[in-house]
Amino acid sequence: MSDSYDVVVVGAGVAGLSAALFAARYGLKTAVIDHFGLGGQVLNAGVLDSYPGLPDAISGATFVGRLSDQALDLGVKPELSRVTALVPNGTAFKVQTEGRELLSRCVIMATGGRPVSLGLAEEQSLAGRGVSHCAVCDGAFFSGQDVMVVGGGEAAAESAVHLSSMCRKVVVVHRREQFRASALLQTQMRSKPNIEIITGARVERLKGGDSLQGAVVRTAVGTTEREISGLFVCIGLTPDTELLRGLADLDEQGRARVGIDMQTSRPGLFAAGSIRAGSPDQAITAAADGATAALAAFHMLFRSGPY
Repeated sequence: MSDSYDVVVVGAGVAGLSAALFAARYGLKTAVIDHFGLGGQVLNAGVLDSYPGLPDAISGATFVGRLSDQALDLGVKPELSRVTALVPNGTAFKVQTEGRELLSRCVIMATGGRPVSLGLAEEQSLAGRGVSHCAVCDGAFFSGQDVMVVGGGEAAAESAVHLSSMCRKVVVVHRREQFRASALLQTQMRSKPNIEIITGARVERLKGGDSLQGAVVRTAVGTTEREISGLFVCIGLTPDTELLRGLADLDEQGRARVGIDMQTSRPGLFAAGSIRAGSPDQAITAAADGATAALAAFHMLFRSGPY
């Protein structure tokens, strides 16, 4: 027999936990499911200093710990499992996991994304042997060594600044001339004497056997080989929206198209955070998406229409 809920949230990052928290605040019977546990991508943030109302920077882990505690204190039911299928069932949904099935009147998808790779032949074999997508997770392994960060957004700049405090040298490689990171982060990055920035460039090849030893970087004037022990790839996320294919409209990037209430093209099915079209991939917008989706679900279920 299926367990029944008003709202099932799939994904327990900032968007998912915010959705679960607000759904519970509105008295909805709520479950949150994630096969990685509670936290999501923000766990990889060494310092979170861009969230309004938190002027004193805290770690991503501390922030998400407080958020998850709030949700659980309100009665949200967490489940450590992988959702394998999402099946419409009349006006509700069957949420099938590896262990059981849940029946929910509404579903909020907040599954985030997977790090994008460079697509280099050597990248997979050197994963965990010098190639990483998480500076906070793996940076300490390269203390006192030379490393490289690839990317030009918030994650790349944050990673470079974080690594500069422990590594001898940090080389930042960005394919464009201009960075997409905030002006504050760019200033922090450029102020570090051990950070070197190379724009209009791309990593063409990696060198190493049992571990990473170097990277070949191509610029407009040719190629150069840099000796590095660590490579941190921070070039974005691929939205984890496989469960939505065939159920809701997706854009060309595979992100779910939503209205201002975060509802997808299928009634009762919402998308929040990095998987919704147009998301700027920020913690504050993820939290807002989750809260908006939960409020919209409450209005749909108990006030017979959009809020």
